[in-house]
Amino acid sequence: MKNNASLIYSVALLVGDFVALLAAFTIAYILRVSLDHTPISASVHADTYINIVATLLPFFLLIFALFGLYDPRVQWQRFREFGQLALGCLIGIMAVISYSYLFNVQIFPARLVTLYGFLLAFCFVLLFRTAARGIRRILFRYNVGVARVLLVGDTRLSLELVSILADTAATGYRVVGIVGCQKFPLSHKGHIHCFESFAEATGKLDSGFDTIVQTELYATGNRNEEILVYAQEHHLDYRFVPGNSELFVGNIEAELFQSVPVISVNQTALTGWGRVVKRLTDIILSSVAIVITSPIMVVVAAMIKLYDRMPLPVQRAKMMREQLGKKFIAGEVAKIEETKLTIKRIDGETQVIEVDENTSFRNSKRESITLADVKVGDRVAGRGDLKDGIFVAGSLNVGAPGEMRMRPYNREDNSTNPAPPPQNPQ
Repeated sequence: MKNNASLIYSVALLVGDFVALLAAFTIAYILRVSLDHTPISASVHADTYINIVATLLPFFLLIFALFGLYDPRVQWQRFREFGQLALGCLIGIMAVISYSYLFNVQIFPARLVTLYGFLLAFCFVLLFRTAARGIRRILFRYNVGVARVLLVGDTRLSLELVSILADTAATGYRVVGIVGCQKFPLSHKGHIHCFESFAEATGKLDSGFDTIVQTELYATGNRNEEILVYAQEHHLDYRFVPGNSELFVGNIEAELFQSVPVISVNQTALTGWGRVVKRLTDIILSSVAIVITSPIMVVVAAMIKLYDRMPLPVQRAKMMREQLGKKFIAGEVAKIEETKLTIKRIDGETQVIEVDENTSFRNSKRESITLADVKVGDRVAGRGDLKDGIFVAGSLNVGAPGEMRMRPYNREDNSTNPAPPPQNPQ
């Protein structure tokens, strides 16, 4: 016999939603008319107001039903239920307002009653459904309203379903048996029974299950038909898992293809109107983003234009000022201590640099020299990098004051990190 717990729960939600909506609109009337002494736009007696609202609430609940709020599949999805409940309350209150306008019936004595009614309706129904969900979970712990599941199929997916449905208080399902267990045996059976055939399972369980989940489609069509016919004759829930695992990827829909039932698999939800909505969303959001960021883009474009118009020597000089002491060094040797040189830079600052075994030295004649050939008062220029806050030279050009002069940039070098090379006197 099929488990009617989900149907009973849906009926309880229907009754509870009606009571919650009626209470919400009643309190909305009390807040604005009875407790607030501000003059109202229309005089509507309390009895008349409640009678009209109670008459229109079934249409409110019909809107809830159209949004699937009484569908068990939606009831298990909390965030989806939350969004559809908010949308259902909004459309419901708009339907009541439309009824009042079309039939010239004064329902709400003031505009705030409409606003209060919408907000309280959403909050009251949400609170009721939250409480109903909690009560249902408590009943599941006492095995009340739990759906008993028979898994048919000797596959790894059967073991996964056993693990997923293990928490009965959260899922509302309890696995009572598996047809299979030969290729993929259970490690901990507990209350779960294993059967070699479907006939053995139905004989020993004696209809002690409410749902059949077939995880393996047999090669013999008679065995599959036997399971489906049994579920139909005993009014059981029947579900099957497609054998092709690639069907789980994408959007799956059951439809009729020339009067033949088929399963349509779309890789994405962007089909039909989904593509239209996606394109419109892209256009609208990109347009808004362009409008918001346009001042920033104008400022950036103006700065780029201004910088491009700057003379090349000025750009080079600015770049060299920023990189002096970081990417290159130029100045006069003021002090030598082992592998450290104190340099009085061309900008007047004093900086301690370091050389190592990888540093190359060349004199004004482009001849290779060593650190021992460098003396205090020599002019040096070269490239390097900062390491732990200390400039480590990679190459240094060394010359006496009369042999080498410094200049802020090299006119013949167009690289972005120019270093002042040694210059021979003319």
